[in-house]
Amino acid sequence: MCNNKIKALSFGIITVILFSITTGCYSENEKNIRIPDKEINMIQVNGLKIRASENSLWGDFSTFVEALEEVVPLDTSVKDTVRREVNYYVVTLRYDDESKQSFYFFQMGSSGDKWYVETEDRTIYQNADFFAQYFYSTSTVFQADAISDNELDISDPERLKSIIQLTLQLEDWNISYSLTDLRALFALEMLNQAENVSPRQEVVQAVRKKLSGQMEQYYYAVQNGYSVTEEELKMCMDEQDKIIKSASNFAEFEAYYEESGTTYNEYRQRMKEYSRMQFTIKKLYNAAYEEFRHGNDRIGERTCEDFNEYWTYFLLDVVYPATETYNEETLIPLLDEAEAFYNECLGIGTE
Repeated sequence: MCNNKIKALSFGIITVILFSITTGCYSENEKNIRIPDKEINMIQVNGLKIRASENSLWGDFSTFVEALEEVVPLDTSVKDTVRREVNYYVVTLRYDDESKQSFYFFQMGSSGDKWYVETEDRTIYQNADFFAQYFYSTSTVFQADAISDNELDISDPERLKSIIQLTLQLEDWNISYSLTDLRALFALEMLNQAENVSPRQEVVQAVRKKLSGQMEQYYYAVQNGYSVTEEELKMCMDEQDKIIKSASNFAEFEAYYEESGTTYNEYRQRMKEYSRMQFTIKKLYNAAYEEFRHGNDRIGERTCEDFNEYWTYFLLDVVYPATETYNEETLIPLLDEAEAFYNECLGIGTE
């Protein structure tokens, strides 16, 4: 009798344990992604918004959604090794009630061929290889600008020599490309704009407008934590130099500097602060793009169709209003000083 009770008890315990283990496995599977029963207005892949179309690979989105719901949680054996890396693609489902849901597709390593997807709660799923066909269908959106033939544009050598000579002349006057003294930058932009704009007064206005926009963006970026460090600046300049020096006609390009009694490397160092401004603005630009590609497409009450629109209204509605005091108290006086210097010292008066 006792033996029967012990056997029954043992069987019950084993059954409970097996049931618990089995239930645990099923609960893991039950964590599969489930898309809400809502109409999807559009899908955004990084910076590209896609609407349903019979003529598109995405169709009415149903095939994509079905495939997304079939991915499974990571095997326990690889949970500690699979991590989303720096390069990944954000897919945001935008529903008709204006809610949204984002997923992050990625591969492991540069040579990895398996696709994974991570949800907003940081759960990672495997078997997401279906994304490859959608990725390649929109891959042109993600490609960086390329130098088609790796050749520098020196179709206007006289203009290049004029820029070099202007820089050397300013240096003789102890005027450098500075972000707190805009005389050198103003003179450089006058040279750059002269071929595109006329008459002279319109050139001046175009230069003031361009420098004003750049400096306000730079000031906003610095004030909001997007300054580039000295290490970052050096790295960015080195990367640019590497591309330029690998050009097939770099020797010809360098010769124009040598004819003027300097070198390309020396010129680059003279332009260091100008490069600082450019890379700082680029850092702000990249941060804004990250916001947009992660599904944040609104500036105030405005919904933006693409990133160009988002960046435009980010500047108009956020950056420029925040820099009004700097513009009035600091920037306009600097531009006035730079314009007066240009007219007086370079012998060119306004018409």
